[in-house]
Amino acid sequence: MRKLLSLCLVLLLTGNISQAQIRLGLKVAPQITWAASDNKNTSSNGTRINMAYGLMVDYYFAENYAVGTELCMNTFGANVNLAKDKYTMVEYQGVMHPSIGALQYDYKLQYIQIPVLLKMRTGLQNRMRYYAEFGFGLGFIYRSKADITFGSKSLSNVDVNEPDPSDVYTIHTTNFKDDISSVRSSMIIGAGIHYELGTSSSLVLGLRYDNGLSSSMVDERWRTTLHYIGLNLGLIF
Repeated sequence: MRKLLSLCLVLLLTGNISQAQIRLGLKVAPQITWAASDNKNTSSNGTRINMAYGLMVDYYFAENYAVGTELCMNTFGANVNLAKDKYTMVEYQGVMHPSIGALQYDYKLQYIQIPVLLKMRTGLQNRMRYYAEFGFGLGFIYRSKADITFGSKSLSNVDVNEPDPSDVYTIHTTNFKDDISSVRSSMIIGAGIHYELGTSSSLVLGLRYDNGLSSSMVDERWRTTLHYIGLNLGLIF
């Protein structure tokens, strides 16, 4: 991340300032998200269809090269299962219960993501340009809800990071923390097309793969990374 930021700074300082151009845009991105467990205590399976949306900013330091960033709301679905032999007791509605089955979390998470991207595009042909992008992203937790099931008991829409103390629907395991990490880092790669609508606007259609690098869980014994493949749809002004 530090090396990429240094490279972007060098390019900005050495580029032809007369060619510099800032372009703004809006995007929506249907996404397929999934979680990958990286530990011996939990398992994860299944994918979710979610949506991201936000603002795009591209700074072109040369005609076909830009540094880009975004301010996006990203939604993730993540299924995490803790085997019954990995925990001992669960507090459910103020009463302690022994392990009665696999403890299952269906997380519904939202992150505010701010990536830093190096973008490259081809010359204009038939009102169309091809582009590629590479960079890193930082996401900051905005929503940390989950549906939780253990045995025949279940809880819905629980805020695992900030549970309401007055809410009887609480859950607590004796030897694991289910809190979500406040920051998510990722590596991003993508490609697509820009279709020029006129001299100052264009449509964007592309694919992006966002590979989670850091665990989404505070407890390293639950270490799980979040990933997505998204279809970027945008309008640049």
